[in-house]
Amino acid sequence: VVADEVRSLAVDANARSKEISALVKEMNASIRAGAGRAENTRGSLNGILENAGHIRSAMQDTGARMDEFLDFGSRLDTDMAGLEETTRHITAHSDAEARVFGEYEESFRMLRSLIEGISAEIQELNRHNETAAGILSKLDELRETTAETDGHVSTLIEESLAIGDGSGGANALAAG
Repeated sequence: VVADEVRSLAVDANARSKEISALVKEMNASIRAGAGRAENTRGSLNGILENAGHIRSAMQDTGARMDEFLDFGSRLDTDMAGLEETTRHITAHSDAEARVFGEYEESFRMLRSLIEGISAEIQELNRHNETAAGILSKLDELRETTAETDGHVSTLIEESLAIGDGSGGANALAAG
């Protein structure tokens, strides 16, 4: 009677082992698919980071050129002050020149405002770069955890199959 009960338990354990094995195989496939998606995401993020680097470089170059342009504008503003002194001695033509210089000044203010906006965009891009780097780090951690889990699952499958074959199960029952 005990032998029949043991045999029945072994058959049930074998059936459950096969079910577990199928579930583990599904989990492995899901993990591999997740790892593939993570790798694709990493590639996309690397592309984004590369493009952001190019954009940042271009924006910095533009910012440097705009700084030079603002410096030029500042010097021009100083020159305009000297010209205003001269324009007091000139006729109606001097009034027209003063209006033109006023328009230049407004243009430079607008340019300064645009440059400040570009500067803010550069700072935003820098924040996005830092965020993307954090995501890449988390993806690397996930990949390591997935590899460890895959190893543990493989070990469990091998042990489960050994029990199901009877090679490890009989020894486990005899020891128990």
